[in-house]
Amino acid sequence: MPLYVEWMRWLAISLVVLTAFCQGGEGVLTDNHSSRKVTASYGSSFNDVGKDKTRDGSNTAADNGKPQKPHILFILADDMGWNDVSWNSWSDIDTPNLSGLARRGIIFNQSYAQASCSPSRAALLSGRYPFTIGMHVSTVDPLRPYGLPTDVPLLSNYLQKLGYSTHAVGKWHLGFCKKEYTPTYRGFDSFYGFHGGHIGYFHHNNHYKIEGNSYHHTDFWRNLKNIGDKVKGEYTTFLLADEVIGRIFNHSDQSKPFFIYLAFSAPHGPFQAPGKDGLWDGVRQSSRKLFEAMISAMDTAVGRIMKALRANSMLKNTLVVFTSDNGGTEHEGNNYPLRGIKTTLYEGGMRVPTFLLGPRSILKRRYTTNALMHISDWFPTLYSLAGGSVKDLPDDLTGYDLSETIIRQAPSPRKELVYNIQTKEGKLSSGAIRDTKWKLIMGMQGKNRNRWYCTMPLLQANASLCTPTKHDLVQAMPVKGRSQTTFSLFDLESDPSEGNNLLVGLHNRNHSEQHSILQTFQHLQGRLQHYQSLVKSSVRKKVMKEGDPWQYSKLGWC
Repeated sequence: MPLYVEWMRWLAISLVVLTAFCQGGEGVLTDNHSSRKVTASYGSSFNDVGKDKTRDGSNTAADNGKPQKPHILFILADDMGWNDVSWNSWSDIDTPNLSGLARRGIIFNQSYAQASCSPSRAALLSGRYPFTIGMHVSTVDPLRPYGLPTDVPLLSNYLQKLGYSTHAVGKWHLGFCKKEYTPTYRGFDSFYGFHGGHIGYFHHNNHYKIEGNSYHHTDFWRNLKNIGDKVKGEYTTFLLADEVIGRIFNHSDQSKPFFIYLAFSAPHGPFQAPGKDGLWDGVRQSSRKLFEAMISAMDTAVGRIMKALRANSMLKNTLVVFTSDNGGTEHEGNNYPLRGIKTTLYEGGMRVPTFLLGPRSILKRRYTTNALMHISDWFPTLYSLAGGSVKDLPDDLTGYDLSETIIRQAPSPRKELVYNIQTKEGKLSSGAIRDTKWKLIMGMQGKNRNRWYCTMPLLQANASLCTPTKHDLVQAMPVKGRSQTTFSLFDLESDPSEGNNLLVGLHNRNHSEQHSILQTFQHLQGRLQHYQSLVKSSVRKKVMKEGDPWQYSKLGWC
C-alpha cells in the first residue's frame, strides 16, 4: 500500500483515539477488515449522529447561524440484490455498518434502478430515463466507441454551480474512449477508480472476450493518468475507501460542501475477497461465499468512512445515500422473495435496497417509506436538498424531486415508473411500466431468468420457498389479437413477488373481473405507448479494433 494512504489510515484512527482521550467517554467500534476494536467517544456507535459535535464542543452548524449546505456522500453498490442486506428479513449476510445506518435513516422500500450497470449510472447522474438519452440498450462494453452523450448535463455539473467540490471514486462505466466522456470532463473535480465495467480486485485488470479474441489490460486511474501498476496487489474496495477517507481529512474548508460519488465495484465479479488479516482467510468454498465476503468487505469500508466523517466533525451535516445499480445475479445474488435477476424487468432485476441518512435538521429519521422512487429521482432530490431550486434544472428531466417526501413525509410525486422501453423498427418490442399498484410487462424475459432464485441457506431452511409450481412459471400470455406479443400484468400490492399473471386464465373470470383487468391493461399499455415518443435511438456503437488493449490503457482512440 502507498505510504501516504497508510499514513492517512492511521491518522484517522489516531484522531478517533485522541477524541476519546480528550472527552473522557468510551465506546467500542468494530473494524472488520483488521479484526480490531477501536476505542472512541462515539456514544452508542458511529451511527449515533445526533450527538456529533465539533472538536471545540459546539454544534457543527455555522457559528453565524446560517444553515450550511450538507455534504453529500452517494454510495452505489454493484449487483447487490434486494435480499443481500441484513435489514431485509431473508438475508443471510451480516452488514452491521450499512444496517445501522439504514435503521437510523430512511429506508426506501419501493426504490428502483435500471436492470444493468451503465443505464443505471446514466439515469442517476443525468436525472433521466436512459431511453430518453440513448443509453438504454446495454452497458458500455470495452472497444465500443461511445459514452453518455456529452451534451447531457449531470448532477455533478449542477452541484458545482451551488459551490460543491465534486469527486468521483470507483466505477465509471459511462464511456472512456475519449477524455470528454470521463469524469473530470463531466463535472467532477477529481476521479479515482476505473473506467470499465469490472476489474480484478487485486491486479485491477479488465479481462474480456470480443469476437472470439481474449484481452486483458490494467484499468485504474487518477484523473487522466493510469496508475494501475502503483496500486497492484491492493484490494479495490479498500483502495476506494482510503481515497474517500483521504478526501474527508483533506477537506479543510468546512464552509465548502463536497459531493462524493462512491461507486463500489463490489459485489460484482470477478468474485475475489481479501485473504489477509484473518477475517476472510480460506473463503474459497463457493462463489456465493466469496460474494458474501465481498459485501462484508464493502460494509467494513463504509464503516471506516463513517468513522472518518465523525472524527472530522462532518457526519452530522452529511447526506449519506446507499443503493445498488441493479438486482443480484443468478448464482451469487439474492433477490428473494422478488422474482427475476439482473437484466430482467422483473422486480428482482430492478428493485434495490436503498436508504438515506442525513441531518436531523433536514429530515425525519428511523422509518421505512413505500414512496415510489426511481434512481433518476436522486438528481433533482439531492439538488433540492443542497439548496438549489428545481426550476433551474433542465425541463426534460424525467426524475422527480422527492425532497418534500423526505422532509415532511408528503406523498411521493412519482405515481408511475417506466422500467425500460425497447423499440424495433419504430415499434415497441419490450418494456415495463407500473403505477402505485399495477405493473405491466411487455415481452419475454428469458426462460432461464424468470424464476425465484435462492441461496443455499434458504434452500436448506425451506426448500418449498424456492420450488415454484408450473403455474408460477407461466411468464406471459398472448393477448387476443396480439399473437406475436406477450404480456404480464401483476398486482404488486397483493403479489409483490409477481407469481400471479392476471392475464392467465382471463376467460375463466367473471365479466366484471375481465372488464377491470382489461381496462387496467389498456391503460398501462397506453402509457407505454406515450413514453415511446420519448425514446431516442441507442448511442451504442460497434466494436472498434482501434480500442485494443494497447490503446485501451490510453484515452482518445475514438
